[in-house]
Amino acid sequence: MAVTNQGTTYGYGFAPGTGVNREDLVDMIHNIDPWDTPLFTTSPKTKAYHVYHEWPEDTLAATSTAGAIEGADFGAAALSTPDRHLNITQIFRKDVAVSLTQLEVNPAGISDMYRYQVGLGVREIKRNVEVRAFSAPGGSATGASGTARVMKSLADFMTTNSYGAGNTAIGGTGTAAGDSALPLTETEMNGILQQIYEDGGNPMDVYVSPPVKRVISQFITASDSRRYAVDQTSKLMVGSIMVYDSDFGMQYIHLDRWVPTGAGSATNDGTVFFIDRTRCRFAFLRNPRHTPVASIGDSVRGMVLTEITVELINEKGHGYIFGVSNTTAVTS
Repeated sequence: MAVTNQGTTYGYGFAPGTGVNREDLVDMIHNIDPWDTPLFTTSPKTKAYHVYHEWPEDTLAATSTAGAIEGADFGAAALSTPDRHLNITQIFRKDVAVSLTQLEVNPAGISDMYRYQVGLGVREIKRNVEVRAFSAPGGSATGASGTARVMKSLADFMTTNSYGAGNTAIGGTGTAAGDSALPLTETEMNGILQQIYEDGGNPMDVYVSPPVKRVISQFITASDSRRYAVDQTSKLMVGSIMVYDSDFGMQYIHLDRWVPTGAGSATNDGTVFFIDRTRCRFAFLRNPRHTPVASIGDSVRGMVLTEITVELINEKGHGYIFGVSNTTAVTS
């Protein structure tokens, strides 16, 4: 006899979800949400010993072409005093609570629900650290009763070489202050690299959002003599720039989905970061750890936590361009 379920006839057998038929459930969890963190993963790590993490910086005296007089008396020159710079450690945390019932059942693709949630917490914290590092300036906080400490972002430190898209100082066509919603050009990219180099820096890593990555790849057009033709054997055409050999050193272009994306004049819209990786570090006051918490009621609890800050040494050796138009700059 045919079985009918919600208007559907299944012939001689049992309807799905009834009788002895097992459900067909793949024993694997699929999650496409991104958690890659190029900046945090590749940057050096160091140790912090206080919530106010400080480091000294100094400069050389100005150059001089004057000679010294033979036999002249000793005269001590005024010595420079190193400056102290600081950032605030920020606590990144995720609390996990799983019922004891959930630990006993057999969920698909998960052998231990509590350990699975702890693993998610580690990934989410890494992602949050990366997002905070690329955040707009002005969002840091020293913390207070009932208020969290928030570390300074990279842009909070980069005050010397911070330019709006189109700024004439880096070869743009706008005003000295830069115009909003202007595309990034190869001239501007080389312009900020020159400015940083003249200030003593040697950046080697460029962090860009997906739309701006496409803009940089279009620096070499189909008619550009620098572009290689299609390989007739492999049928491979190179349409992407991963390393840019500039007059001021090799620049490794990092596609980072957490770099702010937009098209406006705000400092967190369409941003491109130029970083010297040897002078950009993450300092841990508390290393990432999982801490079990006493259970209350019918559950097992714990938290994943780290306390960290970003340390940007000699901010003149880094820089960023903001207000890049990510949409109009990419042409078909």
